[in-house]
Amino acid sequence: MSTLYDQAMEEMIAVIHEWFDEQMKRDDLEQAVKRTTLQMGSLMIFCWITDLDGPR
Repeated sequence: MSTLYDQAMEEMIAVIHEWFDEQMKRDDLEQAVKRTTLQMGSLMIFCWITDLDGPR
């Protein structure tokens, strides 16, 4: 079970990094503001899923 979990986490993290990298390449200011809100929401969900900041 742990191996499957680790593999799934690695794949999820890779996709998230790829998405953030694509977003960082964009240079339109208006879209950047909208993107920042989405990224923060995505980061919060990622942290919640991975429990990065400990139990709540």
